[in-house]
Amino acid sequence: MSDNINVQENAAAEVAAEQTVTAEATEAVTPAEISSVELDDNGLLRKRTMSLTAKKALVGYVFVLPFILGIILIYIPILLDSMWFSMGKLRSDVVNGVPTQYLEFLGFEHYKSAFTDSTGFVTSLMAGIQQLVFEVPVAAGTRIDDAG
Repeated sequence: MSDNINVQENAAAEVAAEQTVTAEATEAVTPAEISSVELDDNGLLRKRTMSLTAKKALVGYVFVLPFILGIILIYIPILLDSMWFSMGKLRSDVVNGVPTQYLEFLGFEHYKSAFTDSTGFVTSLMAGIQQLVFEVPVAAGTRIDDAG
């Protein structure tokens, strides 16, 4: 009989301890922290933590973010402007005594004339592509071998 009473007293003491811890944890949590806190299986408050995989992913995104922003904010606008300017012709005019310049849109006229009218362009383009494909990787490989 005494064993049964001891088991009941121990169970009551554990429940009282859990209620005390839960009450202390509730009082210690500020309203700003409530969203980052959850109840565990025992009813106790626990702070949510990120898994190691999620932390690594976050660090990776933070590491790559400056590169992505640089591409979006610097490189892409310059590329689009270059494409726009290559499809137009810069015209100058004087309006009411003020010299002005504007871009007259021609579309692909410059590209058509480069490939059809100019014989040197196609030759130069093919030489550049050949150099890019064959000579640049070989030169880069010898530099790496010489450095090692």
